[in-house]
Amino acid sequence: MSRITNHSLDKTRHLPMPKLLTSDCPATLALRQGSYAGLAKVTCEVSEGMAILHGKVSTFYLKQLAQELVKKVEGVEAVVNRVDVGYR
Repeated sequence: MSRITNHSLDKTRHLPMPKLLTSDCPATLALRQGSYAGLAKVTCEVSEGMAILHGKVSTFYLKQLAQELVKKVEGVEAVVNRVDVGYR
C-alpha cells in the first residue's frame, strides 16, 4: 500500500538521498505522457521506492494529479508531494 505525504504535514526530514529522474524514467514519463501541460514543471526524484515531487502548478487539481500519476508507477511505494500551488 502506498503512503502519501503532503510536504506541509511532513515532519520527517530524514529521507534517503534522492536521485533526480531523467526523462526516460517511468515516473517522469508518467508526468509527461498526459495532456496536462501544467505538469511540465513538476520534477520527480526517487530513492528506495519513495518518490518526491517538486515544482509549481496553478491548481490543487494538478498537484493531486501529479501525485496520483506517480503513485501508479511500478516500484513507487510512497509519494511525498512538495509541489507548490500558485498562479505565477
